[in-house]
Amino acid sequence: MNKYLQLFYNSTQTNESAETMEKVCKTSNLHVIKLTRWTLKQAFEFVDTLNNKETAKIIHLVRDPRAIFNSRFKLDWCMKDECGDIEATCDRMIKDFETFEEMKKLYPNNLLRVKYEQLALDAVNYSRKLFRALNIKFSSD
Repeated sequence: MNKYLQLFYNSTQTNESAETMEKVCKTSNLHVIKLTRWTLKQAFEFVDTLNNKETAKIIHLVRDPRAIFNSRFKLDWCMKDECGDIEATCDRMIKDFETFEEMKKLYPNNLLRVKYEQLALDAVNYSRKLFRALNIKFSSD
């Protein structure tokens, strides 16, 4: 198990866990934040506020919109407002693709696009490539 996460799992009380997690974050070389349903533009604006923005990486996870809505319909999840609007979702995806291409010109080493379907088909090898691109040691354990 990851030595930093081991500290967290060994904590038993909520306050202790929060304090331990803060220590884990401060001592770790890698920080990962999942920004769900943010536009790529919002993600870049967020990264711009960070102290270490020059070394920050953005991974743009994309998925076939048909699969997105198939999952949403099956689970009856996220069907209200824009979240359930296929046209709005596709428009947003197009804007994200355009933003990615614009930002890739400015930050060629800080952006990666991950295709969900390719990752799902060959998770280990795709993850290996992703880790290599991020300069992270890969372990298949």
